[in-house]
Amino acid sequence: MRINSAKDNAANQAIANRMTSQQNALQQAQRNAGDGLSMIQTAEGAMDEINNRLQRIRELTVKGLSESNTLADADTIQAEINLNLKEIDRLNGSVDFNGINLLNGSAGTVGFQVGTRDNEKISLDLSKNFSVENIGLKDFVIRGISGKVSDINQVAGSASNIDLNSGNVSVTWSPSGIFNSPQLVRNATDGRYYIQDTGVDGKPAYYQATTAASWNTASGTGTVNISATNGTPLYSSVTQLNSRSIPSVSYLDTNGGVLSNSPAPSIRESNGQYYIEQDDYYYPATLTYGSTGAVTAQMTSTTAKLDTDFATLPAVVTTTPNIDATTAALSFKDAGNNPLSAANSRLLKSGSQYILEVDDGSGNFSYYNASVTTTTDGSAHSLVVTANNATSLNNFSDVTRVSGSSLVTMDPAKVNVRYTDGDGNISNDVLRLDADGNYYMDVVNGIETKKATLVLTDETPARYLLKTLNGLGDLQIYYQASFSASTDAATNYTTLNISEIGDEIRLKNPANPLAALDNAIKQVDERRSTLGAVANRLESTQNLQATMSVAVSASRSRIEDADYAAEVSSMARAQMLQETFASLMTKANQTPQVVLSLLNDSMK
Repeated sequence: MRINSAKDNAANQAIANRMTSQQNALQQAQRNAGDGLSMIQTAEGAMDEINNRLQRIRELTVKGLSESNTLADADTIQAEINLNLKEIDRLNGSVDFNGINLLNGSAGTVGFQVGTRDNEKISLDLSKNFSVENIGLKDFVIRGISGKVSDINQVAGSASNIDLNSGNVSVTWSPSGIFNSPQLVRNATDGRYYIQDTGVDGKPAYYQATTAASWNTASGTGTVNISATNGTPLYSSVTQLNSRSIPSVSYLDTNGGVLSNSPAPSIRESNGQYYIEQDDYYYPATLTYGSTGAVTAQMTSTTAKLDTDFATLPAVVTTTPNIDATTAALSFKDAGNNPLSAANSRLLKSGSQYILEVDDGSGNFSYYNASVTTTTDGSAHSLVVTANNATSLNNFSDVTRVSGSSLVTMDPAKVNVRYTDGDGNISNDVLRLDADGNYYMDVVNGIETKKATLVLTDETPARYLLKTLNGLGDLQIYYQASFSASTDAATNYTTLNISEIGDEIRLKNPANPLAALDNAIKQVDERRSTLGAVANRLESTQNLQATMSVAVSASRSRIEDADYAAEVSSMARAQMLQETFASLMTKANQTPQVVLSLLNDSMK
């Protein structure tokens, strides 16, 4: 090595290190491209197999479309087609590379890092899903009548026990903002719903109402809308008793005896005082009357007034007065003529009928048809309210649960399906979920089983059909569907009865099956072309990476590697010089010894 540490050549050491990074990255990018090629080869192999399945399906379709084949023959052909379609779906969900699914679109766009810098990638679009549904072959059927259906997983039914006091139920009162403390009640007499509210006087007011309730089994929640049918309460307060004409009058003396009709008496009024006028004598009197019928006039004093006692003679009275019920003295009696507490009783009206309201003291109210007897002397008024019978008009009871509609989601944990096929065979508790969370009904079909689901036709009006998959080949046979769903909101559990009605139905789908198959094959071809193009790019990139890696390696070698030949030659030269010097020194050391030896020999 020419450079063993930074001190040998600081600048060239940094340059060589950057080249090392580049070479390492190029080698890894080359491996990445190889991995990408392996992924593409896996995907292309799967696409090739899907193409084989589609080609077989097309061949079978051409055969099955020929009407020389009976319906039974067509069913056999259809069964093989369905098995090939199932294999396509299996491949779509199972082909993966290093845990990345290559066909179902979940991988999205995959980027292969093939360069030494950021974003130097080659992308492969794997977002296309090649399931049977996505390539346009869902419910592919070559024979049958024309028609399209849509899968559904919800049905409408009825719901009971929707609890108005539950936190899972939203209750609204309409019209909004007019009720103080509404409560839903039912009148046992007529079976109708009423909104019971509390008026400003603390007394109840009733409004005839309707309810609209719904329950959702998936969420376990409900909504209830309680609406008053009009803004007029069932019973309204009586503030005034209106005047009415007097058809006839019974005249009584102070003792209650009947006055003589000769001369004929009459009722007169002056300055707010009633009088019985007879023979020009005016006796103070009171009038007593009900809502209809005769009026009774009774003297309250035997002391009479004369014409001369009046500045203006009293006027003849032909109508009863308007009575202010809020200032009149009121008393109340039951049907047995027994007095009732005025504090717990109230005069009301329903239409033209007077109503007596009686509170038993514990907040329970009873209502009776009543009559009102009015006694007045012209300025002071008293009213006696008497129940006409002992039976209460209404029997209101609080309502805490109502019924309504339900939206039932097909969930085995919440729904029990009782299935009756066209032959009358009954299967109970048949609802199941598949691996993808989709429901189906596992139905007994003789000694075998079949799968059934509900579908809705696209026609107008739409119809519910039962789509059944029969046998190993999942042969599709449809039936008219009859069903009823009943949900108990208290448990959020539904009983769903479903029945096959009528003859078998086969629906051809799509209208042009060969065109649909050609389109599916085209989609496969497009993906295979894309895979091939990206594979070519990766191979080209690998070749370039190999060339670049060799070039970078050679350049780095020139910087940090020593010239081996020059170094070896220099080392050999040094060794030769060292050896020659040593030889000369050895010989130099030996010369004195030779001279000495010669001298010794001559002396001898």
